[in-house]
Order: sequence, then C-alpha cells, then structure tokens
Amino acid sequence: MNWFPLPRLAFFLSLLFTLLPFHLQSISTGTDYIRRSCNSTDYPKLCFRTLSRYARVVQSDPARLARVAVSVTHSYVHGVAAYLSNISHEVDATPIKDCVGFLSDAAEEIGDSLGQMREMGKDPGAPGFRFNVSNVETWMSAAFTYQDNCKDELEDVRDIAEVKKDVFDRVDRVLKITSNALAFVTIYFDSLLKPSPSPSPSP
Repeated sequence: MNWFPLPRLAFFLSLLFTLLPFHLQSISTGTDYIRRSCNSTDYPKLCFRTLSRYARVVQSDPARLARVAVSVTHSYVHGVAAYLSNISHEVDATPIKDCVGFLSDAAEEIGDSLGQMREMGKDPGAPGFRFNVSNVETWMSAAFTYQDNCKDELEDVRDIAEVKKDVFDRVDRVLKITSNALAFVTIYFDSLLKPSPSPSPSP
C-alpha cells in the first residue's frame, strides 16, 4: 500500500483546512443572497429549492443569478418535454403532442436567451446592449407564453385522472420556474439600465 509521506500529508491537510472556511463562507453568502432574491419572485419557496444548490456559483452576483436561473429553467423545460414525449403513446396523444411542441418552442427561446446573456457584457452603454436586452426579455416572455399554451392543451386530455394531474403538475411547476427566471432577468437588466441619480446641486 502506498502512503503519502508525512510532510506532504501535513501540507495537504493544512491547505484543506485553510481553504475550507472560505469555501463554506462562499456557499453561505450565496445561499443567503439567493434566499433574499427569491423573495422578490412570485414563487419564492420553489425558487429557493431549485436554485440554492448553485450558491457557490452565484455568490452575490445578480448577473450570475439571472444566468443560472435561465439555465436551470432550460434544463427543466427540456426534461418535462422529454417526459411528455415518452408518455404520449400511453394517454390521449394529440393534446400531449401539441404540448410537447409548445415546450420545444419554449426551450428554443430560453436557449437563445441564455446564449445572448452569456455573450453580453455589463456595460449598458455598449453598442447593441439595449437591443440585446430587449431580445432576451422578448424570448423569455415568449417561452412563458408557449408553456402557458401547453398547460391549456392539457385541459383536453381525456384519460386517467392521476396521469392528467401528474402531467399538469409538471407543466405548472416548470411554468412557475420560468416565471421566477423571467423575474431575475428583468430585475438584473433594470438595475443596469436604471438612470444614475443626478448629482445634488452645490449649496
């Protein structure tokens, strides 16, 4: 059996115990920031459940929070679309397939939003910045509408009540997650585009 030489082991342990408090502090800071930020959304408990695991990445950066929220939403929408596609042969197929189409369109809009946000800087005076902001907000709003249309389609599902409720609940949940992400996008961009306060006049 190979063992670490004692001096090397001592070095690694010392490094671990030196860095661990900073790592834990980063997670704690991010967790508190996400919790406070989620309180500004329509679904704060769901918001915190879906985003708190990314505390170390987010820390207290509103840009990161907005991007993470959009990225998480993208994953959830894809997941629900795949689930509905898999069960479409077991239940009343037409509304389910229509719903999958709406969710696929929503995922595309969210993916475009995420790509745009990753390319954008934070300078509101940069060329095209406001145009890019408008694109992201329009695409995220469209994604929300597509999911709402999907939810409407599910009203026409005529099958086992438990199946219909399960499908409806999944779509409703992802719709709420999208709503929260859209809120973070709007809050973040509004903070960048908000006019700077005018200097107070000299006495």
